[in-house]
Amino acid sequence: MFFSFLSAILLVGQAWGIASPYSDALRAMERGSTREAYEKLESIPAGHKDFADALVELQKIHYRRQDWGKFFAYAQFYRVKTAMADTSAPVKARMISLEAMALAKHCLWDKAEEILTWGIAQKDRLDEASGKQLLAAREYLRLHIQFPKSA
Repeated sequence: MFFSFLSAILLVGQAWGIASPYSDALRAMERGSTREAYEKLESIPAGHKDFADALVELQKIHYRRQDWGKFFAYAQFYRVKTAMADTSAPVKARMISLEAMALAKHCLWDKAEEILTWGIAQKDRLDEASGKQLLAAREYLRLHIQFPKSA
């Protein structure tokens, strides 16, 4: 259903002649062409309206591949150079929760909690669903700390 909705949005954009690297990347991912999608996402420059969304999609790829070097580099770049630098931009809850979960996978509990706490404190820059996502990530982190050897 999500992909149908995504396809409809992309088709409307195409009909209006609004093609972008981000929408091209989403189409490539839908086709299963992760390499093509990755290249398109990485080509989106900082400051572009789709930049933060592109970072989120890149992070999903890094997380799935367990490419932790790139994952943590992009996560820190997002927080320090994007989210903390532009305090008027909405915070991408998925970026924050993915980073916290990756830190938990590496047993860096305090850092994971610190990042979630920062994200939750940005309530003026979060919509309701994003706020709930960060609270859910905090609950998952709490359970993960209590049962660290459980999947």
